[in-house]
Amino acid sequence: MFSKVWKLLNPFHPVFKRLVLLAIFYEAGGVLVSYTVPTIIRLFEMEVQIAIWALVVITMLSWNEAYMRLDNQYDWKVAGKIYEPVRKFLRLLTSAKFLKMPLVWHQTHDSGALVGKVGDGIWRTLDIVSMIAWEFMPTMVQTVLSLVPMVYFSPYVALLCVITMVIFVWLTLIGEEVKKPIREKRQDLLEKDWAEAVSMVQAIETVITFGLKKVMMDRLTAIQNAYEALTYEEIQRGIFVDNRRRIRVLTTIRLLIYGLWVVQLHYRTIDVPSLIFLSILMERLFSSYWKFARLADRVYGNSEAMRRLINLMSEPEPIETGHQFVDVDGPIGISLDHVCLAYKEEYNLVNGALHDLSLDFEAGKVSAMVGPSGAGKSTVIAALMKLFEINHGQIQVAGLDIRDWDSTKLLELIAHVPPGDKVYLWDESFAFNIRIGKSEATDDEVIIAAKKAGIHDFIVSQEKGYDTIIGERGVKLSSGQKQRIAIARALLRRNSKIIILDEPTSAVDAQTEHLIMTGLNEIFEGRTVIVIAHRLSTIRDADTIYVLKNGRKIEMGNHRSLVAQGGLYAKMVAMQIESERLD
Repeated sequence: MFSKVWKLLNPFHPVFKRLVLLAIFYEAGGVLVSYTVPTIIRLFEMEVQIAIWALVVITMLSWNEAYMRLDNQYDWKVAGKIYEPVRKFLRLLTSAKFLKMPLVWHQTHDSGALVGKVGDGIWRTLDIVSMIAWEFMPTMVQTVLSLVPMVYFSPYVALLCVITMVIFVWLTLIGEEVKKPIREKRQDLLEKDWAEAVSMVQAIETVITFGLKKVMMDRLTAIQNAYEALTYEEIQRGIFVDNRRRIRVLTTIRLLIYGLWVVQLHYRTIDVPSLIFLSILMERLFSSYWKFARLADRVYGNSEAMRRLINLMSEPEPIETGHQFVDVDGPIGISLDHVCLAYKEEYNLVNGALHDLSLDFEAGKVSAMVGPSGAGKSTVIAALMKLFEINHGQIQVAGLDIRDWDSTKLLELIAHVPPGDKVYLWDESFAFNIRIGKSEATDDEVIIAAKKAGIHDFIVSQEKGYDTIIGERGVKLSSGQKQRIAIARALLRRNSKIIILDEPTSAVDAQTEHLIMTGLNEIFEGRTVIVIAHRLSTIRDADTIYVLKNGRKIEMGNHRSLVAQGGLYAKMVAMQIESERLD
């Protein structure tokens, strides 16, 4: 896993290498400082002159200034060249990953858990990177450099210190392996908590109106209680098992080292100043071992979130097979030839959403699709926009197979108006949400589009007009108002060759429907238009109407001919007429 993180952070490898060099200089200075007291003792025994002491003081002051500057440089490299750049890099990388993944992938992942997983994974990864940069690397360099003089003065003590480090590492890895399942369960609970919290906020109206506040709090409390219990289990394991083992090893080795030093003093193979120097080095080493152990606990504690982030980033992305496009001035024709499609699995008659479907949307004409819910109308549009890959058959746009179309170029040709309940609105102004379809549109163009979509009068009635903030996901607006904003977006995209209207007037009254259709008809000329409608009055004048049912085409013709056929379309018309009469 750590090798994958290292590979992921490839752009920062040169910075890490320079940091290692700085750490070597920095910690080498720390080892030299450890020899200060022995040096003072030796100079005192030699009864040196006052000038020598003055030189020592000047040297120490100069060294302290240089050492401080070196320390500043190291901190700046970590904070300015690693921590913040890595944070930005990971944030943008994960956002790009989300945008690359297909629609079906997003539909099978809980959005709250997904966002929480990414956010937590990034911060945990940053914590690990900062620990390695700020603590692990300097401590490792310190350990190696401290062992060098110890090997010279007392090789057996150096050997014992190395053995101690090996045992420490071994005990730490054993302890971390035991705690791994606990951390996995905790991370599962965290993701569940994120999903519950987001769904609670998104469904706050339902929570309030159904009196579910206590139910939601009980669910969240249960998750937190389970998380707390696992945390206590992990802490108890660390304190009463892992730490006790390490303390016993350390105290035993320290007694052995003291015994060796007594022997060395007895045989005069070491003097007192050297012993002081070695004792300082030994304590630095043992302190480093504890630091390694604590770092390991923190790194492995964060590693589960980091592992899930890496796994998420490693998920296969869809391969863009299309790199072609057709540059045409006039209307574009669209055809479906024996298309079969299943959302997640291999196509068969049971799980398929479209079955052997052939449709022809003529260039420059208005075509419509009608049928009961689940007939496959929206699936046709999704396949046309390359949101789902077809399993069999062929879709051609301007004579080019959709598999060969460059996705970006294809979508530039399309202005899509989804149903009101599927219109996404940002927590921004009306002007921003309309202009999102054409960022360079002028204020006058935005107003003209809003007027044609029948939403202008409502907007100007607001306190700040087009600068009014509409609220998260447009919660302050009705479905009809959301839909009219979506229509205004489409109207701005005048370069679009294809217009797709999915239930364009389903959430508006008859008067507003007439206003909207009048505005839309102005841009229909010279464009290929596809309309999905339950409200059949919207498509009475369509050139061709396709009637779908269970993913199959069962009727086609214009309004008059289909009514005359007396089939499903005629029944739907009769039912709507009766419903309007009763209203």
